[in-house]
Amino acid sequence: MVTNALANFSLLYDPLRRNSFCILCFSHITSNLGVLLIFLLYAVPSTLGQKEVAGDQMNKIMGQLTVVFWYATAYSHLAISVNRLVAIALPFQAAKLLTRPKSFLLVLVIWCIGLCHAAPYFWSECLVNLANNRQSLLGTYCYVYYDCRKWRWIIAESQCGKILIYVAKFSMFILIVKCVIDVVAVVKFRKINKVFASNTSLFTLSEVQKRKRRMEVKFFKQTLRRNGLFLVVFVNFHYISPLFDDRWLVYLTSTFAWQLLHALDGCVLSS
Repeated sequence: MVTNALANFSLLYDPLRRNSFCILCFSHITSNLGVLLIFLLYAVPSTLGQKEVAGDQMNKIMGQLTVVFWYATAYSHLAISVNRLVAIALPFQAAKLLTRPKSFLLVLVIWCIGLCHAAPYFWSECLVNLANNRQSLLGTYCYVYYDCRKWRWIIAESQCGKILIYVAKFSMFILIVKCVIDVVAVVKFRKINKVFASNTSLFTLSEVQKRKRRMEVKFFKQTLRRNGLFLVVFVNFHYISPLFDDRWLVYLTSTFAWQLLHALDGCVLSS
């Protein structure tokens, strides 16, 4: 949490970072903080208290908020990559395309999509039974909650829950698209650097221009590191963690892995 808070502080108070890219980074880091706050203020006390609250409404609400923050993180990741590609591939048009108002609008869209992803988790038995008192094909339970005995977040075991697990794996598609965009940006960035090096001496640039170029390289390296973190944690949570029965191994490959991802995101950005 400290690293994420410091990263957001640097984004707010560095004049060179008050641009479209950093607005998206701020959204991304804020979603990280949201997830970590839920872990710290809700999951930790629940684990220490060992209170069984699988059906508790507050537990469900915390699960819904976690889903919102998580998808805000994922889509902010994608938006940052697109932003960086546009800035590199279309340097002259970028000033018009990547304006602050458009960036704020994009952030609003990202968080609205996150809310849409969380909407199905509000599905409750009372809503299902409104339709002629007949059970829906999706089942009567559709929520995510924190299991303090297993130390992990669990989606309800219903047909609806199974569908939502597949929807959650959609994050992998987001990562693939993000990686493709980043690869294209790398190729374009190298070509531009070669042309730049052959025609312009760095000594002819002002100090501000030099600093901006160093920041471009730094931000791009940070994006690549985030891809690696995202991939490792995703594979751990969806494919490795289910192989274990031991509570500690499940915790390390799922809950702890997600916490580490959101914490290290702040380290990468503030480094």
